[in-house]
Amino acid sequence: MLRAIGAGLILDVNKAADQAGTAGAKTLNQKLSVGMKKAATVGGAAIGAFVAGGVQEFSGFQESMNEVFTLLPGITKDAMGKMEQDVEAFSRATGRTTDEVIPALYQALSAGVPQDNVFAFLETANKAAVAGVASTEDSVNLLSAVTKAYGDTSQGAVDKVADLAFQTVKLGQTTFPELAASIGKVT
Repeated sequence: MLRAIGAGLILDVNKAADQAGTAGAKTLNQKLSVGMKKAATVGGAAIGAFVAGGVQEFSGFQESMNEVFTLLPGITKDAMGKMEQDVEAFSRATGRTTDEVIPALYQALSAGVPQDNVFAFLETANKAAVAGVASTEDSVNLLSAVTKAYGDTSQGAVDKVADLAFQTVKLGQTTFPELAASIGKVT
């Protein structure tokens, strides 16, 4: 499409040059040159801003992941890389941004969810969050509070608590964040 637009522009410029004569063509070419330079400058600035934003986003991602890694003393570089890949894959699969996933991951690990089971836990928490119109982090807080209080953090218990929490929200006038904030007193 750009090639067609460019070809059309060249034809229009040539036609205008023929009509305007040599002096007109020279002026037209100068104006086009100035316009192209301005467009290149604006385009370059946009590309620069995009790259800078990407670097800043990566830096924020890395900083947040480093906070997660503080909860995992002795984690190897390979395991760190694998967890970063898992976060990105989870983000793509669920439609949640990594800015949403990483705090939920931190909360889950902080609540004692084992590293080898944390993404299965997050998957359940995310499904519950979608059903309960909440953030994954709120769902993690709710599910971990209940399962820890009763001493059963198995995947079956997590699934059951998620179902019961959704039913509670559906039947009552409450939300996942409200349940998460008060469930500790109840359990």
